[in-house]
Amino acid sequence: MPFGAVFASLLLGLVGLFLPLSALSASSAPTALGRVALGMICLNVSIGLLRRQPWARWGALFVAAVLLVLHDLIAPPGGAVAKLAILFGAVIAIFLLAIPPTGKLAQRGDPRPGGVLAAVSVVGVLALGVSLVWGTFAGAERSAAGPIHIAGLSPRVSWKDFSTGFELAEAESRLMFVVFETNWCGYCKKMNRSTFRDPGVVERLNELVAVKIDAEDDRRIDGYSGRELASRYGVAGYPALMVLDPNGAVRSRTSGFLSAREFLEWVEDGVNGPSVPTS
Repeated sequence: MPFGAVFASLLLGLVGLFLPLSALSASSAPTALGRVALGMICLNVSIGLLRRQPWARWGALFVAAVLLVLHDLIAPPGGAVAKLAILFGAVIAIFLLAIPPTGKLAQRGDPRPGGVLAAVSVVGVLALGVSLVWGTFAGAERSAAGPIHIAGLSPRVSWKDFSTGFELAEAESRLMFVVFETNWCGYCKKMNRSTFRDPGVVERLNELVAVKIDAEDDRRIDGYSGRELASRYGVAGYPALMVLDPNGAVRSRTSGFLSAREFLEWVEDGVNGPSVPTS
């Protein structure tokens, strides 16, 4: 069996085992279904390669390309190592499978039928499609004003600018979560990579009105600039995190990096606590 097929089989097998397990902690049914479906496809193609099915090489090329495109969504929140492993693994698999000496499967004298594997793979593709459509429409209904993401694989926070968020919070009597950040702030980038990608955090923030502000931006968006808002709310450190009531009054505030668990605890305290001075 050529090295490329062996490598691709191992890669898809590992990803296929990881995705269904990660579905256990998914924040929604579409997310769980999407991960299980993609894991099913990876496992079946992996087995097809080991059994030298004639369709497996091309199926593996297709799945590796999907992993290459979606590696950022598939990796766990904050999993930089896993993200790089999937990215480079997919690139190497595509390269090795595309070259006949390392990717072409030798035909058996009595090839085993692969109808069951092919059928299960088709079911997996259909289930993945259902999860993407289901998750997309669920996300659209949840926040019609926000962007549509591939919710079947990895949900995202529906961030808004301050003007849009304030109007929405006022109209629907919802609390706002506001984060002030800057381009040079290391902890801001770390929270964007980890905390704000945690499924539990994403789900909680999308129940509020989530607003992200560049504290050094002088551009005015519907009458507000980031620098003026930072001055108005007395921002001194970054990232500055606040829970505001529908009138814009501060209910809770903190600054600095928070892990997903710390952030969720802080948000709940802010949601249930009284307003505090903006100072």
